[in-house]
Order: sequence, then C-alpha cells, then structure tokens
Amino acid sequence: MNNGLRLVVGILLWGWTSVVSGVEQPHLVWEALNGNTRVYLIGSIHALHQDDYPLPGAMSEAYRRAERVVFEIDFSEVTEVSVSTLSTRHGLYRRNESIRDHLSAENYRKLSRYFVENNLGPTPDQAKPWLFSTTLLQTELSKLGLRGDLGVDSHFYGRALNESKPVSGLETLALQYSVLSGQDPERQIADLEQFLDSSSEMLKQEVIKIFDVWRAADEKALIDAYQELLKEDPGFFDLLLTKRNLSWMPQIEEFLSPTDSTDTLVVVGALHMVGELGLINLLRNQGYDVERFPRSPDGIPAPEFTNIAQNGATWTLSMNIEIGRSYTLQSSTDLNSWADEQVLFADDQEFKLDWTPSAPLTDSVFFRLRTP
Repeated sequence: MNNGLRLVVGILLWGWTSVVSGVEQPHLVWEALNGNTRVYLIGSIHALHQDDYPLPGAMSEAYRRAERVVFEIDFSEVTEVSVSTLSTRHGLYRRNESIRDHLSAENYRKLSRYFVENNLGPTPDQAKPWLFSTTLLQTELSKLGLRGDLGVDSHFYGRALNESKPVSGLETLALQYSVLSGQDPERQIADLEQFLDSSSEMLKQEVIKIFDVWRAADEKALIDAYQELLKEDPGFFDLLLTKRNLSWMPQIEEFLSPTDSTDTLVVVGALHMVGELGLINLLRNQGYDVERFPRSPDGIPAPEFTNIAQNGATWTLSMNIEIGRSYTLQSSTDLNSWADEQVLFADDQEFKLDWTPSAPLTDSVFFRLRTP
C-alpha cells in the first residue's frame, strides 16, 4: 500500500451495505453482552453515496434498540468556528514557513494546478501537508458522489437528534485534529507527494476498492489493511488506532456495567473494530460476550452472505457455512418471531440457496441458522 492510499484507508475507515429489495446485505455490526446489559457496535465508513441507502437492516435494528448513541466525537462540537480554529492551530505553518519549503518545484506546480482545475481557489501555501491531503481526498470523493453528510455516523447522528436520543462522543474534535497533525512531518510530505503523483483514475479505483470492502463487510480484507498499515508506519498506526482504541475501552466498559441498564450503540470507523488491538478483540479479552448481530442460537454462526442475486421472484443466496452440517434456515422481519424456511445440508463452505418469498418484500429480512 503506497503512502497516499494508506491515508485514504485511514481517513475513510477510522474517524474523520444496503438492503437490496428487502434482502439483508453484509454488515459490520456486533453485539456485546454483560448479563442483561448490551452494547451494539457498528463499523462505520465516513462517507457514502446516496445509492447506499437504505443502510443494512441490522444497523437500523441496532439503532432502534439502543437508548443512547455514542460516536467518535460529539458532532455538536463541529461548528464553523471550531473547525476554523482547529485548522489554524493544527493545519497551518507558523511565521515564514510554507508548503513551498517542503515540496519540489514540480510537485508544487502539480498542487497549484490541482487547485485551479478543481475550482478550489488559490493554493493556501501556509497549509501543512496533511491538510492538503485531506482536501484532495475529499475532492476526489465528491467526484464519485461520496459525501460526508451521508456517512454512517452522520446518518445516525441525524436520526438520534430527530428522535431525541441522547448522543455523546468518545473523544474531542481537538484530539482528532491532533491525531491527523501528529503524523511525522516527512510522512505527511510523502503522503501528499504520492497523491500528486497518482492519476485520478488510480485514486478512483483505490477508493472504490475500499468502499467495496466495507459494503461487503469483508473482515479479512479489513484485517489485511490493518496489518499493512501497522507494518508500513507503526508510529502512525499507534496514534491513529491503538491509542484511541485503548482510550475508548474504559468508556465502552462503563456502558457494559451491570449497574447501567441503558442499551448503547457505539458507531466508530470500521478499522477500529478489527485486528488484535481492535475493539472487538479487546472486549472479548476482557471477558465480554461479543458476537455478530443478530446472534444465532445454539452457538452456530450466522450465515455470511457472499452474494445475493435476483431472478424474477426468486433470490439466490450464497453464504459461507460449516461443511458437513445440517441446518434449518429461518427468516424474520423483526428479529423477534422466526419462521422456518427450509432444511439444508452444507456440502461446500460456500453454499447457494434459491429462496422465494411467500409474499412481496416490504422490509428487511434477517436470516439465521440453527441445528434441526
């Protein structure tokens, strides 16, 4: 992973899939239990396309069940004044220093040309490399119709405000600015130069790849990105993920306290969830019962759908399940009442099943497997 693309992965998945005609797509949602106390965790991505809505039903159901919602930051902190103040404090050089002092003449010309070609106004020479890189990334996302106000966290923050659910943040906006600006200055310059050297088509393909990983809830690909980031820049990895995860853990554990009867939804970037020091593993290591949501009975993992295709009224569901076992596939529209669909036997890990709804679909459908 080159430097510029490393930054793309970081910003999209740390902090800064939809229901198809009623059939539930893959999702990054977990449920942590401590007795009767529950915390739901959603692995977010911080910009989406309008076509990504509605979000997966499991996300909406976790939100519906939660009595309070917690994000990386309290979005009420994000005002024009606060962003301007923090950008000046963390994103601008002091005195007579400027970006010209750190880029070659050729790369500075590329940067200036990018600002002109994308109608971004005059090049702000006092800005530091990380601020330029985030500006360039946001510009490229907008070209693809990907908007921050459609990100998973923004969506649920808006819903919570409209429905008067309590909201809070795990950290401050100022801390996020300090994380972005805290990267080694030479690394910041390398990231920016990599962006400038990459073609728009290359950036487009890499961004699409990242979004496809999130939409497919591809945990293995997320872990691969996690490991690659750790290998390439351990210092930034520690600043970006590890330290923040560890600082969030006491708060999440407090939400899981037996004395706290309020069910909580925590929405943070997907990259925070995976890996050895991801939140899911950290919670499990502390003894909490953490499983993908919704849970399946009898300790059998829920099916992981790898593909969903429609042919007329029939849906072909491809899923990963354990070879050599018999299962009863059940469906539900509310996660309370479940109906048996059919008994199946897995002779291959990737199992394909043709399913025809008994009535036209009007809402999300959830599936689970159990032994007959």
